[in-house]
Amino acid sequence: MKKEKYFSEDPELSHILDRYERMIRDHENFYFDVYQFEQIIDHYLDGDFFHQAINAVNIGLHQHPSSNSLLIKKAQVFAEKGDTEKAISLISYLEQVEHTNNELYVLKGMVYNQMGEIEKAEKAFEKAISLIHEGKENILHDIALSFEYIHQYQKAVKYFEMAYLINPNKLSLLNDMGHCYEKLRDFEKSKAYYKKYLDQEPFAENVWFELGLVYFKTEEFENAIDAYDFALAVNDQFASAMLNKAITLSHSGKYDEAISVYHDYLDLEPEDALAWCYIGECYEKLDQWDKSISNYNLALKGDPELSEAWYGMATCYQNLKKFDRALSCANKAVEIDNENPDYWFILGKIRIQLGDYRGATVAFSKAKEIDPYDYEAWMSLAELGNILSGPDQAIEVLKESYNYNFDVPEINYLMAGYHYMSGNKEDVYKYFEEGLKLSFDDHHIIFSLCPEIRNDKKILTLLSKYNIKS
Repeated sequence: MKKEKYFSEDPELSHILDRYERMIRDHENFYFDVYQFEQIIDHYLDGDFFHQAINAVNIGLHQHPSSNSLLIKKAQVFAEKGDTEKAISLISYLEQVEHTNNELYVLKGMVYNQMGEIEKAEKAFEKAISLIHEGKENILHDIALSFEYIHQYQKAVKYFEMAYLINPNKLSLLNDMGHCYEKLRDFEKSKAYYKKYLDQEPFAENVWFELGLVYFKTEEFENAIDAYDFALAVNDQFASAMLNKAITLSHSGKYDEAISVYHDYLDLEPEDALAWCYIGECYEKLDQWDKSISNYNLALKGDPELSEAWYGMATCYQNLKKFDRALSCANKAVEIDNENPDYWFILGKIRIQLGDYRGATVAFSKAKEIDPYDYEAWMSLAELGNILSGPDQAIEVLKESYNYNFDVPEINYLMAGYHYMSGNKEDVYKYFEEGLKLSFDDHHIIFSLCPEIRNDKKILTLLSKYNIKS
């Protein structure tokens, strides 16, 4: 064992470890009390050195054969090693002699959580709580963390709230509650607990960062930017806060500001190829295609397999009407990641622009296969069906799409339009009315497909029925 692995800021523990390891190394026999063995075992467990931990337990039990606390440590080692059946077996034995030991029931609950036996875990935890006379807040916190670790967030907050009632000012508890409520998507409570933390410790850069993430999820972009700025005020080298600030600025439509912050981020993390890709996206939003392509190329210089950059370049070349280059880039994106529906979709659009309708059909079919809720892929596939085989083929495509996209107004209006082209008037009105129910503003879609339907009396009646002018 390398000594540096066991460095400790606690001089007393360092001395104990030095003495213990010398005993092992030189095959000597030194005495350690039970508490010292517990410290040694905990130290090995903290480093995931399970063999050394169980060896220390066995040596400790040799010196202290009647120590139940060392047997509990042994059960803990089994649990952390993943030997849950051995842990439960030992705990069951210990319950006969340690039935008032709350630590034993806490451990039992944690092992049951590890096994996925949630009801048994909670029963053990409730038994532990009933036996606690002092320090209940810390035990409740540990129980909550056990549930949080296995993603049982609703149960976790139950115990977090119990601990909070005892000590509403404990910083680690406030942080954990903020995180847990975020996972439950109760963003208002998450923000409230992070703010309570920051009221006590305003220089906690990581909590400002976490608060920024929650604001981003609730689309409160200005507040998110402010939170990231506070994090950066505390630590101007906080790269993740700088990156997220740039992403948030971009989502706010402040592309020039975002580009500047991305460059600041790249000063800290020059190897992050994806950041160059994000800059390319900002220039793309500004319709500055050449600058966008330049930054996508910088991204690919850092990572030639970055599919997002190939996709971005395909989009730019498409807008520049350089369709052969666009096709090459889209093919490369699909080659790297053939499970991304966006890549197949743009490939289909480019193939249409090159007159390759059969190839476009394959691309759109793949896009909707990956994501059947991608209604734009279905619409494009229906358009191609109409071009290649007529409106009946388009209707068949949209009928299949309807299984997934019945609540999309565009699909309903197109269904109405293709039925009109096919001569099936009854279905025209049915789907047209469904479209009106979903979104009146999109009804122009049918007029673009079938301009002559503007004068249809029943269409005009339906428009009048919804009391909005066409």
